[in-house]
Amino acid sequence: MEINPKKTKMSRTRDLISLAVSGFIIVAMLSCSNKDDLGDDAANSFIKYYGNTDPDEGFEVLQTPEGGYALFGTRTNAGSGSDLALIKTDEFGNLQWEKYYGGSLDDIGRGFDILPNGGYVMTGTYMNNPDVSDPLANSLDAYVVWVDEQGNSPIEIQIDFRGNNPGSVSTNDEGYAIVADKINNTDNVFMIGYCTARRENANTGSGAQSNVLGKKDVLLARLNPSGVIFQNAFGYEEDDQGFDAFQAPIGSSNEGDYLFTGYVEFQEPNSNQFTQQVLLGIYPSDGLDNLSTFGFRIKQGFTASLNQGTSLHMISDDELYITGWSGNTSSSDIFLLAGPLAGFLSDNIEVTPLTEGGLNKGYGMDYIGNGELVIAGNTSVASIVQGGSDHYLLKVNAQGEVDWAKTYGGTGDESANSVIVTGDRGYGIVGVSDFESNALVHFIKTDGQGVVGN
Repeated sequence: MEINPKKTKMSRTRDLISLAVSGFIIVAMLSCSNKDDLGDDAANSFIKYYGNTDPDEGFEVLQTPEGGYALFGTRTNAGSGSDLALIKTDEFGNLQWEKYYGGSLDDIGRGFDILPNGGYVMTGTYMNNPDVSDPLANSLDAYVVWVDEQGNSPIEIQIDFRGNNPGSVSTNDEGYAIVADKINNTDNVFMIGYCTARRENANTGSGAQSNVLGKKDVLLARLNPSGVIFQNAFGYEEDDQGFDAFQAPIGSSNEGDYLFTGYVEFQEPNSNQFTQQVLLGIYPSDGLDNLSTFGFRIKQGFTASLNQGTSLHMISDDELYITGWSGNTSSSDIFLLAGPLAGFLSDNIEVTPLTEGGLNKGYGMDYIGNGELVIAGNTSVASIVQGGSDHYLLKVNAQGEVDWAKTYGGTGDESANSVIVTGDRGYGIVGVSDFESNALVHFIKTDGQGVVGN
């Protein structure tokens, strides 16, 4: 059902099937176990939940080479903290296996990628047991895990970034996105996230300003299963964070390099006003391991005070896309930045708002083809949601216009964190949904028009 995101309310009815598998609750909604159950336009579409009786969340989805899906996020276990969760399904969303990684406290999964050899690499946060002898000691490390195709044989690395003064600097660190080196087919990966200084005047590296107590800096690292090759951080005196990364494609001027997006935050001169601006960074893959070898640009021209880049995709030097959200704590809209890389580096790219009014945020994006994109996030616009917030899916044409928008959700709060274009030209969406007063991993597979079922 197509909707106008500004005007039309979407009504939905659902048939629910609930069953338990390996301690995991799976709820299938409008689900098909066989392509023949639906017409051609809605073949292989379904809505499924995965989780247990404690809060769980899906952060990213990828399609695996045999046509199934891998979902990644966080699973919570009452009394024993949370773990990174890797879920493998078949092409119809039926659970094949699930694996968990972490320690005994609260660990969080954020991003993952499929390795050139077919395994997986994951990132997030690992919580350490507190050092009672040092109340300011690091409690959170960025966490990277390599596993094989079945999620087994984990190799784990914790990143405790301490800048250029390891004897006195302690941080909380988190990995947010990780990218495998598929261009050069190596074991190297690139991670982006943030670190939070726990002591004043932390030296964050070449070309960066000193951090202050409790503020975030963008954290980046290049590593392989043998260890960390390079790690550093940069930022300003307020909060800065990296959210997503993408490896520049073959044939581009930055072939094999890593592009990343997020935000940097400034305090306006002579004011208590803080402004966040969209960040674009480029880190080379040629082994030059210092911050002076990469550049970053801050996108100006936004009229709102809070502007965050959450997902990016590059097709060529002439096609670079960044989406995210722009607004404030009570009202925000999904935006698109699209154009050649040179335009981004010279800050000569127009901001295109894709929604208008209410509270809308974009978190995930994928490239359809011929300049068209699909973007997923959430919306709290009262006229089109059934609960507090719903999954929001936007199809954007090559002119930067929204062809259609769909919402998916019930009476609780839902949010989509990631979207992919699937092999059958449909869309796969993963996020979190309230189901019977519990947060579960929510996986939606639609056709090419965003439709689930007949």
